[in-house]
Amino acid sequence: MFKQPLSKIYSDGRGERDQFLRRAYLCSRLTIPALIAENDVTTEELAQKFNSIGAEAVNSLTNKMLLALFPPGQTFFRLRAVPDTEKELSKAQREAEVQGEDAKQQVTEARNRLEEMFAEAELTILREFEASSPRPELYQALRHLIVGGTSALWNNEGEMLCVPLASLVLQRAGRRWKRVIIRSFVPVEDLREEYRARAISGDFMDSVGDEGADTRRENNDPKVREIPIYTCQEYAGNDKYRVWQELGDGTLYSPRIFIFKEDERPILPLTYNLLPRENYGRGLVEEYLGDFAAVEGLSKASVDLAAVMARAIGLLNPSSVTSAEDINNCPNGGIVSGRPEDLRFAQVEKQGDLAGAKAVQDEIILRIRTAFLSAFAARRQGERVTAEEIRLIAQQLEETLGGVYSTLTTSLQLPLVKTFVAALRRKEEYKDLFKVAEPVVVAGLEALGRQADISRLATYAQVMAPLVGQEQFTTMHRPQAIARRVASSIGLNVQDLLKTQSQMQEEANAARQSAVQNEAIVGAVKGAAGPVAKAMTEGSTTNE
Repeated sequence: MFKQPLSKIYSDGRGERDQFLRRAYLCSRLTIPALIAENDVTTEELAQKFNSIGAEAVNSLTNKMLLALFPPGQTFFRLRAVPDTEKELSKAQREAEVQGEDAKQQVTEARNRLEEMFAEAELTILREFEASSPRPELYQALRHLIVGGTSALWNNEGEMLCVPLASLVLQRAGRRWKRVIIRSFVPVEDLREEYRARAISGDFMDSVGDEGADTRRENNDPKVREIPIYTCQEYAGNDKYRVWQELGDGTLYSPRIFIFKEDERPILPLTYNLLPRENYGRGLVEEYLGDFAAVEGLSKASVDLAAVMARAIGLLNPSSVTSAEDINNCPNGGIVSGRPEDLRFAQVEKQGDLAGAKAVQDEIILRIRTAFLSAFAARRQGERVTAEEIRLIAQQLEETLGGVYSTLTTSLQLPLVKTFVAALRRKEEYKDLFKVAEPVVVAGLEALGRQADISRLATYAQVMAPLVGQEQFTTMHRPQAIARRVASSIGLNVQDLLKTQSQMQEEANAARQSAVQNEAIVGAVKGAAGPVAKAMTEGSTTNE
């Protein structure tokens, strides 16, 4: 707790935050105007844009990042044995190599049972994750990161919420977030009974005169409609965090001060590009702000020029006998007496200028689409563009996000899955399991690394097989090891798909026995064929 109310600390921290908020607001006006507001208490008329390239770029990159970080239908994490348990299994495996096949089989079965328990727990966590419906809020959080550079995810009593920069005040110490304050507004009728009457009378106005409940009224109605509530998450040392809520005057609103372990903290601050000695991140749009501004300016100029060129203004010879009134009143297909040379239409000879502006605009748009991984950037201009070429270009573009994925792996994916693991650990049937298991992220940056591994493996096979021959190449390598490597690269569990060594040995023995039996049958048939043929021949001679 602080000596000052949270509203005062929030107000003091807005000076630094508003510098980043103004920049984020400008980026939003050039891409998605409705995304980031100038503050969290006022509404304004949205800016009129003359192109949709910014929205296309931001939405395209957001969708790609969401699918890469949280792929639908499969887990974005795996459970693995903690280092101590893995050492014990490896030691048991080495001892079993000396003891014989029975010991090796026991160790293999123990490892398989552990993998099955991990797989069951992974599915349970995934079901809990999907049941909380976090994807809409994750989508909004990623859009805020790309445009504004900063957002937060707040697990508010089981409901995942995206918190924009305009409602945040952050402070970090080193690589740790020391303090996070969120200002949210609650309708008076939703307050607890003991606070409702005082809120209606205006007792909870911010003690520092901040724009709080007094600005969240309808049509200047003196009646208070909403009041601000400040939620603070503060690092308390020893990997623990304090979380509590206050009203505008410093009154404690939460039932008590809650203590959370680091894996269970409810607020996750997120940044796109966090620079040293800064408490707020910078978005990707800011890095290309000049290009977005140029496209907007060229688009507006092109629209204005096209509108001028589209106007039809007739010029009538002043000495003509034709009346301008007759021309204006003449219906379509009508006849007016006059000479053709007396009337002509004004033309704006600006087609060349418009084409030049369009060429520059197209070049900038391609640059933006390439930076934001738009599908259009993966298409080379040409008559024949193969699907493989598009795939390779798209993969190269995807790899440019490696740095962003590494940041979001540590700040978003891993803390998020640890939150669900912590909830599952409290259940009796999973207590012992999570003493020997820990989560590891397998989507995002890890997926990029695995894609590179499988690409190198495919290149190796394509080069080596023709050199040594396909049969010799197959003899040199272990097919199951290759299959496991490929399955691991694409995130597929093949534990139940691949045959064990004992199954393969049994099938090989059965195949050999079957071959021996077939040979015996063939030999017996051939042995019996001689006497039968001789008897048939003798019988034929006798009949003659």
